[in-house]
Amino acid sequence: MAMLSLLANEEPVGALEPLFVIRVVDPPRPKQRARTVRHGQRTYTPKQTENAAYRVRQAVIEKYGDPQEGAFQPFEGPVFLRFTAWLKMPTAIPRYKRPTALPLKTPDLPNMVMLLADALSGYAYLDDKLVTDSQERKRYAGTYGGPNFPCWEVEVFESKPELW
Repeated sequence: MAMLSLLANEEPVGALEPLFVIRVVDPPRPKQRARTVRHGQRTYTPKQTENAAYRVRQAVIEKYGDPQEGAFQPFEGPVFLRFTAWLKMPTAIPRYKRPTALPLKTPDLPNMVMLLADALSGYAYLDDKLVTDSQERKRYAGTYGGPNFPCWEVEVFESKPELW
């Protein structure tokens, strides 16, 4: 479990424990745009987005229980969302570049943030409008000390003004 160090005038003043820490063992996906069919008569969310959000919520339920069944209450204050998306490394990357390779192609981070913020809404925190700060990274699995398989690593902290 990682802690978040607080700095005041570049001096450490304390650390925050995360409210929630989960690992979603599923390849990270971006949130896809809603689709409209039949001249605007019907709008739906693509299945891949629904399935990815479901797996994120299931990871919360497996570790902490279901908030809808009273296992815990979602956090009601401002939150800081931090995550790393560990992606599958393409086979086209040469072996000598693999230890330091960074993913420069899709999926893009803003759409992954939207998927996570929406999926955790009502589970880790009451609503995604409570996410006031975020820190996100995407890396290839097996590099930079990360897991050897594609997954999400998500931490939710109480947001404090001292974070920045």
